Amino acid sequence: MTEPSPGLDPAVRSLLTELETRLTVTGLADPDMIRADFDTMIEYLHDVGSDRPGPVPAGTAPDLLVEDGEVVTSSGRVPVRWYRPVAPAVGPGGVPGTDRADRSPVRVPAATAPTAVDRAAAETVGGHGADVDVVVYIHGGGWVVGSPATADPIARALASGLGATVVSVDYRLAPENPFPAAFDDCFAVVQAVADTVPHRWLAVGGDSAGGNLAAVVAMAARDAGSPAVDAQLLIYPALDPTMASASQQRFADGYLLTRTALRYYWDSYGAGHERRPYCAPSSADDLRGLAPAVVATAGFDPLRDEGNDYAERLAAAGVRTQLLEFPTLTHGFADQLARVPAASEALTQVIAGLAAERDLAVHGRVGLHGLGADRPGDTPPDAAPARSVGSAVAAVQQLRGLHV
Repeated sequence: MTEPSPGLDPAVRSLLTELETRLTVTGLADPDMIRADFDTMIEYLHDVGSDRPGPVPAGTAPDLLVEDGEVVTSSGRVPVRWYRPVAPAVGPGGVPGTDRADRSPVRVPAATAPTAVDRAAAETVGGHGADVDVVVYIHGGGWVVGSPATADPIARALASGLGATVVSVDYRLAPENPFPAAFDDCFAVVQAVADTVPHRWLAVGGDSAGGNLAAVVAMAARDAGSPAVDAQLLIYPALDPTMASASQQRFADGYLLTRTALRYYWDSYGAGHERRPYCAPSSADDLRGLAPAVVATAGFDPLRDEGNDYAERLAAAGVRTQLLEFPTLTHGFADQLARVPAASEALTQVIAGLAAERDLAVHGRVGLHGLGADRPGDTPPDAAPARSVGSAVAAVQQLRGLHV
């Protein structure tokens, strides 16, 4: 393991040491073993089964109705997990404090969970029979591992902090189902949710490989002319299969996501499709007209540079963009809420940024928790993203100056 560099958050440094000591990685030969190793690591990161406190609370967490179900799409049924607030949100960016009992989802038979062919059920899950805010969330894991269960704390934080319905997608995994399977599943879910759940604002988001899928879903929605995606949330997204950036070299080992693992993930999912934008967003020539973006990157992450570069390109293409940089954290910080206080604060800032974009889209104004104008493409060409190191408020203030 590479000796962690100065500037790394002390809690992250301790966590890396603990993971190296406690967890055994069996290698990259067997997808089932890789998934078992990943689930073990996530369980440890989430601190499941201990008496330690959960994520640092940013207010009183609302109750959530959490249901497993399916969304019926034009190509079949895709498993999803629905999150619906049943109490007022804690406010923009509020990451809920989560007790142990609340971490286990309420499971219901798929037949009683909302589907895209049951509008009445969808309205119920959407919240109080009225148009609501919806986030379709796509978990990370290199397209090979992960599930809505492993992304549960992130989805809960989004639902609580935004007061929004969150639909977490259980897409097909590689290598058994390579590109375009995951993309097809995620785009189909967004289409079905947009058509079925009455909403006033619809975002798509994800972390790591899920950030890749969120980016390409936003791209496909633009290209197809529907559904109308109002925002994209890209948390340390995997965008560039060339893996040629300086951060890929500098943080190749020792910071949770290794270069070797990332190469395996790209080869498992996207081999032969590296120049197709719906597989590798970095290869897209035209980013104009995409949904407003909130991009979050970590300082000690091999994916840092490609995330920063994509945010810069979005802004240059006229897409309203926030770039939130967290220089002391690693890849996967959104999975470290129970163990790294700075990670919890980072996710709070990320959700605040998305709430700000939502406030702009819905209310058309900018405040401390809101951005400025009405649809994508209102940023002057060749503009820079609203850029902030560790604070969504600073990015929002930049956008307020640009757009109001």
